[in-house]
Amino acid sequence: VDEIYLSIDLDVLPAAAAPGVSAPASLGVPPAVLQEICDAVADSGRLVHLDVTELNPRLDIDQRTARVAARLVHRTITRAVARRRSAS
Repeated sequence: VDEIYLSIDLDVLPAAAAPGVSAPASLGVPPAVLQEICDAVADSGRLVHLDVTELNPRLDIDQRTARVAARLVHRTITRAVARRRSAS
């Protein structure tokens, strides 16, 4: 794989971490596991695009889902940029 398009579907997270989705998961994938996956993709040096799906602000309690999404995006992009800078 030369390039990776990473799409983070927030429906995969547990409802406690991401209540603002259309199909909340009772158990779901813990945010820490999803973060590890994002880190691995960022560290690969092959990330070319990132998107986040399934955020519904009307259902989001205390902007909890939006905050989790923002943290994942920020960390992933920051790591990917740092990786590219160190490689050049």
